Amino acid sequence: LKSTEVQGQFLQSVLLRFPSAFRGRSRRPSANPAAPPAAMAATGDLSSGAHPTATFPNAHLAHAGGAAMNADKNPESRGANPTAAFPNAHLARGDAPSAAAAGAQTALGASNWSPPVASAHRPLEQLQEAVAQEDWARNYAEGKTKMQAQAAWSAGPERCSMLQCLATMNKASRVLEVGSFCGAAALAVAEAIPKNGEVVALELEPFFVEFGQKFRSRSQAGSKISTIVGPAADSLKELQSKASSGALQPFDLVIIDGDKASMKEYFDLVWSSSGLLSSKAVVCLDTTPFKGQVPTRYVRFGQAERWEAPSGEEEIAGLRAAVAAAPEFVSHEFGGLLVVQRSQQQD
Repeated sequence: LKSTEVQGQFLQSVLLRFPSAFRGRSRRPSANPAAPPAAMAATGDLSSGAHPTATFPNAHLAHAGGAAMNADKNPESRGANPTAAFPNAHLARGDAPSAAAAGAQTALGASNWSPPVASAHRPLEQLQEAVAQEDWARNYAEGKTKMQAQAAWSAGPERCSMLQCLATMNKASRVLEVGSFCGAAALAVAEAIPKNGEVVALELEPFFVEFGQKFRSRSQAGSKISTIVGPAADSLKELQSKASSGALQPFDLVIIDGDKASMKEYFDLVWSSSGLLSSKAVVCLDTTPFKGQVPTRYVRFGQAERWEAPSGEEEIAGLRAAVAAAPEFVSHEFGGLLVVQRSQQQD
């Protein structure tokens, strides 16, 4: 009788780990039905099949009698679930489908499987934070940049959301940005356009482009962005030549956020270039007055009061007036952006 009981326990243990090997065969009953084997008691009623983790090599870790569980009966106080490091750990949940069908509640039923969680900060947000924390005055003093930049030049969350909205509403696929700084706006728009879309960014300062490159490379939308380094007027003329020859597809959205003194020139180049803009194109111009920061060299030699930076307000006012007077354009201004389209009569 003792031998029969030992054999029954052994078969139950094997069945628990490899149930598929005994399908279609009768199970040998325990010598003492009133006292089920320890493995059976640990997993509950196995009348409808094996424990959901029984077919995996680490199933013994899910048993209530395992060493990990005996060390501490409260899974919450001892840290991680002993099966948490294995690929099928989520099957040990008490609400797993097979366990519910069997009416069984495992000792690990209180544990929950957590899916992978994405980083709380997107590459765009990381770029904006990096720009805000960068010492731009020091970069200029060390000769890394030709101009003393400031974090306020970068597109913030509100501006990025506004540009994404414009791109989505106008179903833009190809975008041109004149004056990109470190590329926050370009990256935001790239996230909003289709997978086969493209953002062409023009930027004068190589250091700004290099600064934003590592953040673009972290984003899935970063591959949609191509940057042309150099004076914007020269780059626009090069694009104009390619567009007129048919070597360049037209742009659906143009963002002009360069130096205020040249905004009217950029605006005229964009609209006068044959084939550069699509029939539904929208051109956005930044109308935020420039608030210059006194360069370090002026402060160092006590000449800060002698440095003056044009705010660009006169240029902005002149551009507003020119757009309003042109019958071929219709415009709206909001959020520091002057949004211009062809009037319906010109379509």
